[in-house]
Amino acid sequence: MDYSSKKEIILEHKAKLMEEQHKLDKAFKKIAQKLDYFDDLEEKYVEKQSQRNGNTALE
Repeated sequence: MDYSSKKEIILEHKAKLMEEQHKLDKAFKKIAQKLDYFDDLEEKYVEKQSQRNGNTALE
């Protein structure tokens, strides 16, 4: 194997790795968005519960 064919193989491998990295980045972004969504839901739930508990304490 000469230098140019080795370089070509390495560049092909690098391209595949970069594509895989892009897919992983995209997947992690989706996961982060879902975690943010559930954090927001939890925050709203806690606020509602505290409002309910506060309202029942006042009655």
